[in-house]
Amino acid sequence: MGYRIPVELIQKTGAGPDSFDALAALHGQMLSERAPVGADDTVLELGCGIGRDAIPLTQVLSDRGRYIGIDIDRSSIEWCAANISARHPNFEFHYFDVRNKTYNPRGRISTSDIRLPAADGSVDRVIAQSVFTHLLEPDCRHYLHELRRVLVPGGLVLATFFVATDDEIATSLSNTVPFFRFPHAWGEGFHVNDKSQPEGSVAVTPGKLLALIERSGLALARPIELGYWHEARSGTLNFGQDVVTLARPA
Repeated sequence: MGYRIPVELIQKTGAGPDSFDALAALHGQMLSERAPVGADDTVLELGCGIGRDAIPLTQVLSDRGRYIGIDIDRSSIEWCAANISARHPNFEFHYFDVRNKTYNPRGRISTSDIRLPAADGSVDRVIAQSVFTHLLEPDCRHYLHELRRVLVPGGLVLATFFVATDDEIATSLSNTVPFFRFPHAWGEGFHVNDKSQPEGSVAVTPGKLLALIERSGLALARPIELGYWHEARSGTLNFGQDVVTLARPA
């Protein structure tokens, strides 16, 4: 779409130049099937990165729509503001200097300090791709409550997690990809890949996740859809992570 994105910023998203467009298309398909965006909607994206989802949405949202992107990587936010916002003033990007041992170890604030830059009941759709897969329970709980606050009644969230039963946690140790192994319990219902960098990859049990969702005031809009990250699964989505679609009850 006419953007020249620096390769080093693309690589921060976990993809490369050859897969960037394909992943953007897959994300767009997932969004249109589960939480379709209207032309005049307000969309908030946690972990917007370099604009992989924002750029296609410039072709969906009208001038009356609004996009709010948030990330803890300053260079990605600066690029998005200088390039995407310059063409589409209704697309705004916010940098939060949040401490994260893996992605922003020198951050000056904690997730619990964050108040999302949107008024109560003002957001129609939320995107959170590969965000909750890096959050421990306190941060997960905080973001779910914030999403409940900003959503309009009936608003939807498209989020991804690693959701695994106790048996799947145990058998994940046989996954060929080390990142998808969760050998360490980290509080009730949470398991991490690496004790030294617990936020690098986080899994949650279904019961714990459902309890957190209920406590936040959100609800499942459709059953949890399992991805293929766990190699013992069959009949999964054509997507690695597990897809969780949430709604603020009307």
